[in-house]
Amino acid sequence: MMSDLPSIGKIERYFEDHGIPDGPIALDKGTVIVDTKQFVFGHVTILRANKKKRRFLPYYNRLLKFYELCLKNQRTKTSH
Repeated sequence: MMSDLPSIGKIERYFEDHGIPDGPIALDKGTVIVDTKQFVFGHVTILRANKKKRRFLPYYNRLLKFYELCLKNQRTKTSH
């Protein structure tokens, strides 16, 4: 359900507080993010300009996937 997912603001605050890791980062088998800062900035900008438009859901999904990957990596680093 959409309401259980983090807001764009929450994702943006996470990156403001923790920084954006340097690339390249493999998001999935066919997607590699080279300029991670531009990726986050560009996706947040597009999503803020197009709130609640389903056409832009893939931008949210990619940003969410990157955010979750960063959270996972952060947890791994702090547990060691």
